[in-house]
Amino acid sequence: MTGMSGRPNVPYGSGREDQQLADGHFCRQRVIAKNPTNVEARIYLARAFTKTGDPRQALRVLSFISGVDTAELRIERARALIALTDFEEAVKLLKPLTDGSDLQKLSAEDRRSAKSLAAVAYSMSKNYAAADKLYEELLAELDNPIIRYNYARSLYLEGRAEDSLAQLQ
Repeated sequence: MTGMSGRPNVPYGSGREDQQLADGHFCRQRVIAKNPTNVEARIYLARAFTKTGDPRQALRVLSFISGVDTAELRIERARALIALTDFEEAVKLLKPLTDGSDLQKLSAEDRRSAKSLAAVAYSMSKNYAAADKLYEELLAELDNPIIRYNYARSLYLEGRAEDSLAQLQ
């Protein structure tokens, strides 16, 4: 059986994820070529570009979206900005999603994504107090090993090695 690109479908976890990402890029680019205003396709294509190491291209894809300001769009822009080490700009995008003003409008998944990305951006820009607050909120909601690891890394960068180790145990 073949996918839309004419290539064979590849099951996830088969070790051929690069092929799947390439097929996804191709499909989304076709959708955007037919309907340039398709926000969802642009967001998914940007996410794929960021995951494959091309966050500048992700931002270019998102730059064509106008008149729309959704949580998912802000999250994807912030993800690309973090990959480009523009932590301050990422925080600016995510702050309205994490400071309580827009949280009621977010799905639980978007709320966790926004808080997690903001915590990383705060930590990398050395605003450890803000990062700690977000990590503690996230862990109170859901004890996730990735969040716990990122929190431990942030504590270590802050110079709190013993607290960092406690998070990893």
